[in-house]
Amino acid sequence: MRVLFLANELRYTDGVTTHLLNLTGGLSKRENIELFIICGGGNGTERFNNINVKVISDERFLHDNRSMSNYLFSVNHLRKFVKENKIDIVHSHSHYGANIAYDTEKITSTKTVQTNHGLLQEEGK
Repeated sequence: MRVLFLANELRYTDGVTTHLLNLTGGLSKRENIELFIICGGGNGTERFNNINVKVISDERFLHDNRSMSNYLFSVNHLRKFVKENKIDIVHSHSHYGANIAYDTEKITSTKTVQTNHGLLQEEGK
């Protein structure tokens, strides 16, 4: 199985990054699982160097850099990446990434899942 995680940023002091670090660390010990992360960057990408996961940084996936052109690029890039790497599941860890994955799912039929890290404001729930 091939799993791709989408994250806004990978940082040193961040609950989402710690969650991904623990999750990919555990999954990487299992046979027949290949792991990938696409993120918008961050100062903690090297935290994943000792884990069998390929990290790809692209600022166009960063929530702060969202625009129509970056969104369309990201959907197209993710579509190509999913097909080239035969990704089975795209697991998003941000709302922006989940929207990109959702539009990619329509084209590729790859399964998607999103983890909500409790970042929704009360009025957004």
